[in-house]
Amino acid sequence: QHTRRVGPFLDDEPHLERSLYFWHYNTSKRGITLDLDSEAGAVTYSGKILPLYRLRGGELEVIKGERGSVGYHTPDHEKPFANHTLELRKGDRFVLISDGFVDQVCETSGRMYGPKRFRKQLAEHASLPVPELMRALLDDHAAEQGAQGRRDDLTLMALEV
Repeated sequence: QHTRRVGPFLDDEPHLERSLYFWHYNTSKRGITLDLDSEAGAVTYSGKILPLYRLRGGELEVIKGERGSVGYHTPDHEKPFANHTLELRKGDRFVLISDGFVDQVCETSGRMYGPKRFRKQLAEHASLPVPELMRALLDDHAAEQGAQGRRDDLTLMALEV
């Protein structure tokens, strides 16, 4: 609510819904919440747009995020996030990425790296230990990016139970 008080304002009319600063910096945001409860043997995921990737026994599972964004002030802005509760097992690995990872334009194709390529790389390297998995994903991404400038920040995170 504080950023909604920052100008400039549409038509120079101060109002919480007319802050251009807020609309520029606080819309189209994606978000993820991950709650690992090892005692209960469960993980709860909630997210907008960004998926959660789980590797179990060398297999890849994709838990999709909801449509919509964090930060929009639309009629459904009060709609609660859906929670996805999954069984947690020793050896489970969870991988999270930011949109900058898949939105990067590749030098050779001129197209985005994309979620399909990310899933393919993740599945291909699923049996690697986490440090090697991360290195393989980052190396492939860097090779595809080539001399193209970075479009957005990149976040790649893995957790192993």
